[in-house]
Amino acid sequence: MSFKEKAGNFLSKVADPKKYRYYLAALVLIGMVLILVRCTDTTAQDENPMAGAYQSYKQVENKKDSSSQEKALNKLINNYFKFYSKGDVDSLSKLAKPISDKEKSYIKFFSQYVESYENIDIYSKRGLDDKSYLVSATMEIKFKDAETPAPGMEFFYVMTDDNGSLYIANQYSTFNTNNQEEEMDSKVTALIAAFEQQDDVAKLQTKVQQKFNEALLKDEDLNTLLNTTLPDATTSWATDYAKNAGTQSADASDQSDDSKSDDSKSDDKKDSSDTDSSTDTNTTDQQAAAQTGPQEITVDGLTEGGTITLTQTVRVRSDMNDQASIVGLGYVSEPLTIGKSYNNGWTQVTTYSGASGYVKTELLH
Repeated sequence: MSFKEKAGNFLSKVADPKKYRYYLAALVLIGMVLILVRCTDTTAQDENPMAGAYQSYKQVENKKDSSSQEKALNKLINNYFKFYSKGDVDSLSKLAKPISDKEKSYIKFFSQYVESYENIDIYSKRGLDDKSYLVSATMEIKFKDAETPAPGMEFFYVMTDDNGSLYIANQYSTFNTNNQEEEMDSKVTALIAAFEQQDDVAKLQTKVQQKFNEALLKDEDLNTLLNTTLPDATTSWATDYAKNAGTQSADASDQSDDSKSDDSKSDDKKDSSDTDSSTDTNTTDQQAAAQTGPQEITVDGLTEGGTITLTQTVRVRSDMNDQASIVGLGYVSEPLTIGKSYNNGWTQVTTYSGASGYVKTELLH
């Protein structure tokens, strides 16, 4: 039988109407398999929300062929940095929710030193669900008092609201993570912790830190700004903010005291007179401590202007005591720039993200 005859017999069999139901069944089966594979993948993600942290970074760009969600994410992050550099907390509040009064105060303070955020690159992974994102943004921060931009990196957790619009879940910001003003979902914090330990994230952090170190070596003005001027200014800001917050609390307390009866006021005066001597003693002790003050020292392994790689996560505080507010966080495996060390057990530091303050010296070894 010739090839032509064989082909004709095959086509006649395929075209047999009696066999159509088998073809239809096969097509249905293939469709069901494809749907099952897709649903299984989504279900696996939902049942294991940590899976997103182990995905590879996807760079988010604003191109013609980018999805509408990618364009929205790109616009959200770029607008955030634009408003942040201007200290425009009203506009920021529409993009990042919630922003506490303390963080608003810090943004206004920090923006005084910033001219702009440039060359912003955005990378994302899946969040707890397919409507949330783990986002890393690298950028160059152009400070007003330095010619060379400072490379930096920031993290965002982005969610979708009921209207389908993206917003930054600001309770997971670096600022709130350090200050714990807003409550955080433990599932999200666990996801973020796993995300930060991934090789691609650590690799990007190291790359940014290397560029940051090179910028400091290149520009003495930038080095002075980030290692001296800004840390000192941040300490002053934190102190002033705490005083203002304390004054407001005291004013509220005074208003409450005004409602006391005359007898209560009389009793208060007696109590006050009884404590005069102890108050004088405390004041004298504080004055003596202020006159002495912490002294600069040299610590083995910690060189001013140098960097170390953290072996544990540390809290960076606004002042040299355990009760001072937290202004930053240094993560495990993250490089940390060292400032001055003092004989009271504290060392001045700057994190890769630009947070400056103090860490217990013993935690840096």
